[in-house]
Amino acid sequence: MHIPVEDGTCCLCDGQQIETTMHLFAECDWFKQLLPGEFKQVLESIKAKHWKPFKKEIVAAIWGAVIYHTWRARNWKKFKHTIVQAGIVIVQIKKEIVVRLDLLKLSRKAHRCRGYIQKLICN
Repeated sequence: MHIPVEDGTCCLCDGQQIETTMHLFAECDWFKQLLPGEFKQVLESIKAKHWKPFKKEIVAAIWGAVIYHTWRARNWKKFKHTIVQAGIVIVQIKKEIVVRLDLLKLSRKAHRCRGYIQKLICN
């Protein structure tokens, strides 16, 4: 399926950059407000960690939320002409992660990572 695109520039950062996956998730100024730092370096550092599976699940959930909300903000701006502020997205992601953690906090896996969970909830 091919969907024609009238304007190929990134609508989130308004920097007149061509919207590519690399731009949207690594170079876009809007995205950098969500995740400061170099995208590839963050992923490589996560891969290098020797975390318990539960921590990996939490990090995967956070990354999933970041990608979902970035794409949603992009679509809202492009198709609904609604600007979504990065700060609002950060608050929404934190709320979603807290809800997920609350559902899991009584599990055995969560009990072993309670310090990590508390740190996430408080930030």
